[in-house]
Amino acid sequence: MEAKHIQSSQATILDINNGVQAKVLLRSSDTNGKIAVFEDVVDAGAPGSPRHIHHKQDETFFFLEGEFEVEIDGKRYQAKPGDTVFVPRGTPHAWKFSGTEIDCIRYIFSPALNIEDMFQDLHDLRSREISNQEQLEVIAQRYPDQEMLGPPIS
Repeated sequence: MEAKHIQSSQATILDINNGVQAKVLLRSSDTNGKIAVFEDVVDAGAPGSPRHIHHKQDETFFFLEGEFEVEIDGKRYQAKPGDTVFVPRGTPHAWKFSGTEIDCIRYIFSPALNIEDMFQDLHDLRSREISNQEQLEVIAQRYPDQEMLGPPIS
């Protein structure tokens, strides 16, 4: 594996949820599948992530700007800039933005597996303006290592 320098201007931006844009900072293909790194810019009032599980991946969050509420295995935490949250594989979790301005969160999947493919599929679905539950379930079936459990944190 060789060293990589990915310029911010080269990063792909994916619209993965209403008010959430994911910037792909490091792809699975850049690290031989070891990690993938994303940075979300989150609009005020965005719903955040649905409750979900990554069955074969650990996920680590770095809160860069703003305030977030994080739910891990049913327990809630308040995350502020500079905080880090580690979610071991197989653990139900979700997050939501709880501030009043556009904010930012960075996260790493380890191993990367095919997470960016799922994010690309979600982006493609949103770009076609077909984000109904049936289509989301079709995408979920393509990625059995990622399990959606329920709605975002309310």
